[in-house]
Amino acid sequence: MLIQLSRHAFVRHFGNMSEVINQRNDAKFWLQDAEPFLRFIDRTPRKEEEIIRDIAGVYGCPPEDVAEDFRAFAENISGALLRGETEAELSTQEPEFRYYTRQEAEAETARSVSLSVERSQETDNFSDSGINDFLIAHRQISSLHIDLTDGCTERCVHCYVPEYGTKTLSFDAVCKVLKEYRDMGGLEVELSGGEPMCHPQFREILRYARNCDLMITVLSNLTVLDEKTVKTLSDVRIKYLQTSVYSMIPEVHDAITQRPGSFAETMRGIALMREYDVPMKINTPVLKENFGSWRTVEEFCADQNYKFSSNASLLARVNHDCGNLDHGLSAAQMHSYLSSCQSSNPWGPGTFNKQPDDPMCEVCTIKLRLDAAGNYYPCVAGRGLVLGNCHKVTIREAWNSELAEKLRALKQRDFPECFQCKSRCFCLACPAANFNETGDLYRHRPEYCMEPKIKYQLCKEKSC
Repeated sequence: MLIQLSRHAFVRHFGNMSEVINQRNDAKFWLQDAEPFLRFIDRTPRKEEEIIRDIAGVYGCPPEDVAEDFRAFAENISGALLRGETEAELSTQEPEFRYYTRQEAEAETARSVSLSVERSQETDNFSDSGINDFLIAHRQISSLHIDLTDGCTERCVHCYVPEYGTKTLSFDAVCKVLKEYRDMGGLEVELSGGEPMCHPQFREILRYARNCDLMITVLSNLTVLDEKTVKTLSDVRIKYLQTSVYSMIPEVHDAITQRPGSFAETMRGIALMREYDVPMKINTPVLKENFGSWRTVEEFCADQNYKFSSNASLLARVNHDCGNLDHGLSAAQMHSYLSSCQSSNPWGPGTFNKQPDDPMCEVCTIKLRLDAAGNYYPCVAGRGLVLGNCHKVTIREAWNSELAEKLRALKQRDFPECFQCKSRCFCLACPAANFNETGDLYRHRPEYCMEPKIKYQLCKEKSC
């Protein structure tokens, strides 16, 4: 019997706990004292008896003493392992991604649900929230967002970036950061910008990230995607790429991006992604400009079996200019939007069971962000809160910086108005968003409260 780790599976160890995750079939395992059993399994096929012999060497016992336990363990995490008599048999078990017709997708969904139920009956692992709770409690960085360049091919009217430039992280700087991040136990890396494909060494960065055994996602408008790049995206087996489509009416989409022809360019990129079976998600920010036609994107995605999401929340520009928020929905439009998607994309009922001394949010607990100038900051909204620069400090030093500790120390009681608000269960109450809007971590704009108040109202009306 041959055994190997799936090409889409990743393993991380945190003390006596181990996380095993397969990005393609969503198999996730949170295991205690499993490191010796995982130590000798990688993406190279090995004979079962050799693995058992090596594990026995760790415990100083005969192989037969651990053989039964190992076989049960391997069966328990079968969603992340490949097992077979030959390498050819192993390759047929690899959960590869491909785009389906609508009928095929329905059959695949049914099969995946069946496998998920079967797997949940066979394993006894922490939930995703249990894994996150552990990582947060131990301040274990697990997600890194990198803006490879601050140059972009579009000028979206609602974007939180005040102006685009020509800054680009060097390939050497990116590699330094990725290595430091991996050495800290990091798992996910999100490559963005600006438009990340404008980076002259984007394909080389993808390959280096994969060689660091990192799970890769990409945020791109696809306007400059070419065949060489899509082949690389396929070769390095990214988790997925997310792109934005604002409307299936080209004039509406182009008016929002302020780039004539951008709709056609993005649709060409989507077709190329499909041709090469590279996983993709399509997101639609809902604004005043596309309020009457955003549903056309949802219908397109349903017809093509693309994963779809929408949202109507906007971040103020990071220089405290709130002018971009003028493109957000009015109260009446927000009420209509939230009402229409409450059943298909439920957001309630919410619960709020925090105590005054609980942390305000998850800032600097599992995520970090790096911009094209090399500045580390805590999250997507907190670009004015610099934790250090990658050209001067290591990622570990930024993670443990004085400002990072200050942000982690923020408590619910530090925001009394938010803590006592009846709509709090539907609100992120984000200190970084406050900082973007007002320049003050502790003070928000009253307009920020519109969305959670409407959610609360709708939930109350429907007796959620």
